[in-house]
Amino acid sequence: MGILSLLFGFKGRINRAQYWLGGMGAGFAVMFFMVLLMVIGGPNAGMPKEQQVAHFIGVFALTLIPAFLLISWISYALAWKRFHDRGKSGTWVFLPMPFSFMMMTSVFGAIASGADPVQVGLSAQPWSTILMVIQIWFFVELGCLPSKPGPNKFGDQPGGGTAPSGSTPSFKPSAANAKKSGPAIPGMASTLGSAESAMERAIAERAKQAQKAAVQPAQRAAPRPQTTPAMGQMRPATPGSFGRKVTQ
Repeated sequence: MGILSLLFGFKGRINRAQYWLGGMGAGFAVMFFMVLLMVIGGPNAGMPKEQQVAHFIGVFALTLIPAFLLISWISYALAWKRFHDRGKSGTWVFLPMPFSFMMMTSVFGAIASGADPVQVGLSAQPWSTILMVIQIWFFVELGCLPSKPGPNKFGDQPGGGTAPSGSTPSFKPSAANAKKSGPAIPGMASTLGSAESAMERAIAERAKQAQKAAVQPAQRAAPRPQTTPAMGQMRPATPGSFGRKVTQ
């Protein structure tokens, strides 16, 4: 946001830092130019004293009225955008106006009726109390509380704030990454699935062969049971029994 939009515009949102810096900067600048104009347009040393006082009051009034109007506009513009940042309508800046009008009416009415200064002050006390409460609320709402997170109907969050808590950020691939990855090949998914299945079958077959190879040496190492020749089965000839058949 540019400096002109910050100080004189009524659209968008500003955060606390922009609100304070804009208000203090504008206030110091207006005061500086008021003093400068009063020094430049001050009375001449050769004027009589009465004319010097009248000239000084006239210059002060001529500089005070434009300065008051300028600083009021800037204050309303800053507060308006700050209310937007808090999610409220900018028309809240006009809240003190009716109470200020009532206070001035009470004071002028008391003066016109010939009341003493104490009575004049008492007539303005209720309205001044209400205005003080409003000013405290303005100070807390505009100058102390942070921005409402995320965009609202008045614009995006100033300063590029984070998204509201609980929201899941969505990541979209950029066009450059999509171009690097290349277009999808028809049938690639089925081909990859077939290859994966073949690899799984080969691994399972290899595991079965390894298990079988581990069992075979154990079977070869086991001793064979001795069998007894059955009845009627020929026995080998013993020495000295040449030509005879030995039967059981």
